[in-house]
Amino acid sequence: MRYFGGPSLLVCTNARASAAVSMQFGCKEAVTLNTLQTRVLRHTQLPPISMTDAEQRRHGTFWFADGNIVLQAEQTLFKVHREFLLQESAYFQGMFALPRSTKACDGTEEQPYFLLEAIAADTLANIFTMMYTICGLEPSFDVEQLVDMLCVCDRLQFGNISTVVHRK
Repeated sequence: MRYFGGPSLLVCTNARASAAVSMQFGCKEAVTLNTLQTRVLRHTQLPPISMTDAEQRRHGTFWFADGNIVLQAEQTLFKVHREFLLQESAYFQGMFALPRSTKACDGTEEQPYFLLEAIAADTLANIFTMMYTICGLEPSFDVEQLVDMLCVCDRLQFGNISTVVHRK
């Protein structure tokens, strides 16, 4: 039997041993690789996005008046700060380093700068919660939210946030 993980989640290759391993190491949840793979696949198998302007909606927390980049996940729009994304994500560092036309802007409600396909809006909001949280505050997430966040952090290369989520 092989396993990996931390205090919040332990992943085992053997289903029968997962409960025993969970008790032995005192973690909150132990899952098998099949369960984890099912959770990961959920991020890659979202239905195609087709919506009207009326269906798009601003996120209640992560739509900042002084934000300077508009991202879309599912039907939710996020207007966040480009500098935070540059600081926290190697993925966005690479994306923003690409040459752009002089007329290019960082997105609007009508035409978001970037559509994050196969990423759940709730998961992206949880990552932004971690990104915008003041040091010392500890937002709480359940195990499934943490696993979802790790998948998206890996895909979008949010290194610091991934490290913090691993500690939970």
